[in-house]
Amino acid sequence: MKIGIVTSWVDMLILFRFLANYNFEYEIVYDDLGRPWADKPVEFGMERAKQAVAYLQKQGVEKIILPPVLELALHHEKKYADVVLPLRQGYAEKALAKSPVGKIGFAGEYADIQQKELFETFCQSYQPNETQLQRAAELAQKRKGHKRGVSFWRKEIFMWKYYLTKLSFKSWQIHHAMKADWKYFKDAGVDTIIPVSYGFFTYEVPLGKFLNTKKQRFHRLALVEEQFHALTKNLSQTSYGVHIAYTGTLDHLTREKKRMWMLQKGKDISISSEKISLL
Repeated sequence: MKIGIVTSWVDMLILFRFLANYNFEYEIVYDDLGRPWADKPVEFGMERAKQAVAYLQKQGVEKIILPPVLELALHHEKKYADVVLPLRQGYAEKALAKSPVGKIGFAGEYADIQQKELFETFCQSYQPNETQLQRAAELAQKRKGHKRGVSFWRKEIFMWKYYLTKLSFKSWQIHHAMKADWKYFKDAGVDTIIPVSYGFFTYEVPLGKFLNTKKQRFHRLALVEEQFHALTKNLSQTSYGVHIAYTGTLDHLTREKKRMWMLQKGKDISISSEKISLL
């Protein structure tokens, strides 16, 4: 079974924290020539993603993982409904099910945050569960006329400043800058924070410690893996393999031995690659 991934190198490495545990053949389109998509108009990323999906389908890929915003945008188009895995959609549904009040925060880069209607429409269509309705009833007794509703906060956060190559991901300087950005959600009293880029899970441990309180929750990558497992449990797993189709260069990935070791599951496999053009 082949699963396709359209991603940046950071998101790819984040996803392979759990993807490497499944015996699928992974076909990756790494568009570093067009990246970063997040600081360009969403139409640019959408067009590149559609070209990447077309390439993957020619390679015999049946299911495809896309960046969160593009997943939400394309999953509802009939042409892509069956092929795009609703990975981030499932993550958001699970996060919303644990939202006590319905104050939702979105963190993302420029192009992602500009598509606020996609996320807000999705969240507003969510039906509260029994626990959430009971909570709303309790609040109605304390505050006359209170009804459960969904409200939104958004924060544009530039990921590039967290990935300075001269600093470790564990650097106190990086963590200090990161917490200054995410303090916005604490001050706003948001109860559920949903990152709209997989890259933010690079810092899920310090973010979890900083944001997770009795009244606030930042859900970690494990929730994404839960959704992936649910979506693929009936798909045949035969062998593990990784093939990367790239548009520019793989130099900055292949020189990182630790990351290559992860993709190779130690040294169990050899990663194949080829240069392609998305036109």
